[in-house]
Amino acid sequence: MPPPPIQPDSILEYVPKADRVLKVDANVIAYFGDLFHAFQEGLRQSPNVTPVTSAHRAPGDTASAQNRS
Repeated sequence: MPPPPIQPDSILEYVPKADRVLKVDANVIAYFGDLFHAFQEGLRQSPNVTPVTSAHRAPGDTASAQNRS
Protein backbone atom coordinates (compact mmCIF):
# COMPACT_ATOMS: atom_id res chain seq x y z
CA MET A 1 0.00 0.00 0.00
CA PRO A 2 1.61 3.32 -1.05
CA PRO A 3 1.99 6.14 1.48
CA PRO A 4 -0.59 8.90 1.36
CA PRO A 5 0.24 11.83 -0.92
CA ILE A 6 1.95 14.76 0.79
CA GLN A 7 0.70 18.25 0.21
CA PRO A 8 3.28 21.05 -0.27
CA ASP A 9 2.01 22.80 2.85
CA SER A 10 2.73 19.78 5.05
CA ILE A 11 6.26 18.91 3.85
CA LEU A 12 7.95 20.68 6.78
CA GLU A 13 5.93 18.61 9.25
CA TYR A 14 7.71 15.44 8.09
CA VAL A 15 11.27 16.83 8.22
CA PRO A 16 13.33 15.45 11.14
CA LYS A 17 13.79 18.11 13.80
CA ALA A 18 17.30 18.70 15.11
CA ASP A 19 19.14 21.36 17.11
CA ARG A 20 20.91 23.95 15.01
CA VAL A 21 24.13 25.74 15.88
CA LEU A 22 24.31 29.41 15.02
CA LYS A 23 27.85 30.44 14.12
CA VAL A 24 28.65 34.15 14.17
CA ASP A 25 31.94 35.54 12.93
CA ALA A 26 34.00 37.58 15.42
CA ASN A 27 33.89 40.62 13.11
CA VAL A 28 30.09 40.66 13.31
CA ILE A 29 30.20 40.62 17.10
CA ALA A 30 32.86 43.36 17.12
CA TYR A 31 30.81 45.52 14.76
CA PHE A 32 27.69 45.42 16.92
CA GLY A 33 29.75 45.83 20.10
CA ASP A 34 31.38 48.95 18.67
CA LEU A 35 28.02 50.25 17.51
CA PHE A 36 26.54 49.75 20.97
CA HIS A 37 29.58 51.35 22.61
CA ALA A 38 29.35 54.39 20.31
CA PHE A 39 25.65 54.67 21.09
CA GLN A 40 26.34 54.66 24.84
CA GLU A 41 29.16 57.20 24.52
CA GLY A 42 26.95 59.48 22.47
CA LEU A 43 24.26 59.37 25.13
CA ARG A 44 26.78 60.08 27.89
CA GLN A 45 28.28 63.07 26.09
CA SER A 46 25.02 64.80 25.28
CA PRO A 47 21.86 63.58 27.01
CA ASN A 48 19.65 65.87 24.87
CA VAL A 49 20.69 64.22 21.58
CA THR A 50 18.29 61.75 20.04
CA PRO A 51 19.52 58.12 19.81
CA VAL A 52 19.61 58.26 16.00
CA THR A 53 22.06 61.19 16.01
CA SER A 54 24.30 59.80 18.76
CA ALA A 55 24.59 56.36 17.11
CA HIS A 56 26.37 57.93 14.12
CA ARG A 57 29.30 59.17 16.22
CA ALA A 58 31.40 56.00 16.06
CA PRO A 59 35.04 56.50 17.03
CA GLY A 60 37.49 56.16 14.13
CA ASP A 61 39.75 53.62 15.84
CA THR A 62 37.18 50.86 16.35
CA ALA A 63 37.01 47.60 14.46
CA SER A 64 33.69 48.45 12.86
CA ALA A 65 34.98 51.78 11.54
CA GLN A 66 38.03 50.13 9.99
CA ASN A 67 36.33 47.08 8.44
CA ARG A 68 33.02 48.05 6.85
CA SER A 69 31.44 45.19 4.90
